Amino acid sequence: MVNDEKVFVWCDADLDGAVSYLILSWCYGRKLPVRSTTVKNFGAEFSTWIKHNDIDEYDKIFILDIDVANTGIIDQVDRDNIVIIDHHRTHVVKKDEYKKASAILKETTSCSKLVWQIYKSVAKDLSDEQRYMTLLADDYDSYELNLPHSYDLNIIYWSLQGDRISKFYENYINGFRPFTGYEKNIISLHNKKFEHIKKTSRPYKCFLHIKDKPVRFIAATADACINELADHLIKKYKSDVGVIINLNTHRFSLRKSNNCEVDLSELINKIGSGGGHEYAAGGVIDDKFLTFSKLLIPAK
Repeated sequence: MVNDEKVFVWCDADLDGAVSYLILSWCYGRKLPVRSTTVKNFGAEFSTWIKHNDIDEYDKIFILDIDVANTGIIDQVDRDNIVIIDHHRTHVVKKDEYKKASAILKETTSCSKLVWQIYKSVAKDLSDEQRYMTLLADDYDSYELNLPHSYDLNIIYWSLQGDRISKFYENYINGFRPFTGYEKNIISLHNKKFEHIKKTSRPYKCFLHIKDKPVRFIAATADACINELADHLIKKYKSDVGVIINLNTHRFSLRKSNNCEVDLSELINKIGSGGGHEYAAGGVIDDKFLTFSKLLIPAK
């Protein structure tokens, strides 16, 4: 890579987006200017950003782990100096819509893994601690949770306040390192909170046919530990799709089992209104979702 290139990075606000940015910065040998966002907010935020910034002044603008094709602003990002790297299937199938931008789209377990593969000629010089950070992000984003630190690393990431991406970069500039006593306390408190949520949650279930395939839903309300609760309920009740309803934000989230073939980015708009990708999606509680919720009965 050219170290004196003027670069700007947009990345998804989750752990995978943060580590994708981390890897890119390592390959460039410096901290790159960055802004994190979500798929839902990217369109509006990028449109506002280009009104106050001259895109042509940048050698490269990276967009990492964001399904741009489903934000409605392809015309604004389809430029010669924009590089889009993403692993979501809903984005991969729209690769041909880009005519000028370098769209590196490949369905894989994480964007971190994809960034590593793309720049492996540079990344080969990274330390074992930096390589392990990449594996942790991939392990968590695929939700395999085979590595001992991936779940806890995600807890620490979301505990950061303010400019989360920059703070994460500073904390792990040299790659993964052992958790501090303070971080271990955060992890412990989080796990206690999750145990309380598991014990007090009241699950509901329903059964639907989606594209002629039977789909078992399990649902509950929660305002924290969304992924963990969905995964727990899916396994406990041998369900296909977990629905977690947040009454405080008036939103709901979908997660699915490893054996479920339903694409959640399509399912989300059958039972509500929202977006996401094949394995995770989220939407607002509207009339359509309220109609779906009437099908739910207490799970025993």
